[in-house]
Amino acid sequence: MKRRSGFTLVEIMTVIAVILILAGMLFVGARYMSASAKRDNTRAMLQSLRGMVTEREAAKDAKSVKTEINALFPAIPAPPAFPQLDVSGGLIVERDQPARYPTAGNPVDLTKTLMTLLIAIPSNKTALAGLPGRQVLEVQTSGATPYSPPIFLDGYDNPIIIVPSGGLAGVSLNGVAQATPITSPDGKPFFASAGPDGNFQTGDDNVYSFEN
Repeated sequence: MKRRSGFTLVEIMTVIAVILILAGMLFVGARYMSASAKRDNTRAMLQSLRGMVTEREAAKDAKSVKTEINALFPAIPAPPAFPQLDVSGGLIVERDQPARYPTAGNPVDLTKTLMTLLIAIPSNKTALAGLPGRQVLEVQTSGATPYSPPIFLDGYDNPIIIVPSGGLAGVSLNGVAQATPITSPDGKPFFASAGPDGNFQTGDDNVYSFEN
């Protein structure tokens, strides 16, 4: 009896199917790991910034720092609308945004003002040097001088903002607009990230520094 050699079409198709399944599992796993890393980076940045506020509270006192932050805001801020950003070579490059970014008085600009106060504390200067370079960026437009201090980005390359103790207004949860602003449980100012979609208004994926 002649012995059969080689593989049948069914066997080849089975092997291909197994390879495709494994490749799909690897792709899904890689995406999950990437999303998890970005989320972890975001939380780490928020906690680092919260730690800088704590250092200033230790140098002054918590009540004074709370008043200092609240004084930056003439009213409870609404979620800022971010232009699309290209992150390249340590700079944020404006895209589809004719005006200089950020505009004066918006939450990103006010956060930069706060950082000027925070890095006046020596220990905060040391902490700033230890933050990931990609997430501590200058903004530069054509012919403009880079901002100093820099803007702080979350793991999704969106600016992190400081929110006064009055909270962040105009946020929706599960598609429902919230009647009251999002506030910290301890009544203090806090830092916020807009999450993967970069939109504070759709607040289901927002990340706040008061969260664990």
